[in-house]
Amino acid sequence: KGKPRPKRVTPAADAKLTSEVHKSMTDHNVTLPKIVISWLSPAQYAAGDAELDLLASILTSGKASRLYKALVYDKKIAQTVSAYQSSKTLQSNFNVEAIARPGVTLDDLQKAIDELIDKVRSELCDGRELQRAKNDYEMSFVSRMQSVSTRASLLNGYFAAHGTPDWADKDLARYTATTALDIQRVAKRYLDPRARVVLHILPIQKGQPIQKPTQTDTK
Repeated sequence: KGKPRPKRVTPAADAKLTSEVHKSMTDHNVTLPKIVISWLSPAQYAAGDAELDLLASILTSGKASRLYKALVYDKKIAQTVSAYQSSKTLQSNFNVEAIARPGVTLDDLQKAIDELIDKVRSELCDGRELQRAKNDYEMSFVSRMQSVSTRASLLNGYFAAHGTPDWADKDLARYTATTALDIQRVAKRYLDPRARVVLHILPIQKGQPIQKPTQTDTK
């Protein structure tokens, strides 16, 4: 006789942040100050997951993207900047990371990032930049399907999440159907400046001991 099927585990309620948490630390592998801003976000395949994927592309994919153009090219206050939706099974994180240029403080860099994130929350994104983000994702999606191992892994993931491997069209449709209003709505809901973690990573100065993460909560 076959073994009984295990019971499906019901996940606990999503974690919540009720304040802005600041942490700072030093690292001997860091040569310039770095900031990481992280928000709790929807689980993989949940409502809002695809929208945040597309928003990440609008913010930092290519030299014309919002954060790259403003921080790296125009203001020249960041060496690099990236944004990404780190999709996970139960709950995800939306992250923005940036390395400051020499002489630029992380407080000034954070202020510039916050201004651009606030604009995403208050205004609709341009139709052209949204379409560009959709095109980039569709090209990436089709490219991943060319690899047998990647395709097998993707179909297995669909089966685990939805009970069927035949979900590729629905997966892609999450992105192609997204509107500028959807992007703004999800940004307003999840990218709350009062509910996130802000990490400052500083290089170790000569003779300075390694500083373990220290934390402060901002209500």
